[in-house]
Amino acid sequence: MDKKIFNKHGAVTTNLARDIMTLDVGDHLPTIIEYTEIFSVSRGVVQNSISLLEEEGCISLNRNGKLGTVLTKIDYEKLSKLT
Repeated sequence: MDKKIFNKHGAVTTNLARDIMTLDVGDHLPTIIEYTEIFSVSRGVVQNSISLLEEEGCISLNRNGKLGTVLTKIDYEKLSKLT
């Protein structure tokens, strides 16, 4: 995991982890577009960071298209290691 965190997407992944730590299971995740504006990065960077958090078991998501993405699992301990 460490190598993945220290690449060019590391800052976004860290900030995304911090943001998700303020949410609860069942909450909607902000949209990719909202995150691109918040972090001033491209869509791909945000998508890669979200994918990394999923791969590492920090979060699980239920993607509902236009209805939004819902957090179905949050591992706060793993997230805190990334922040």
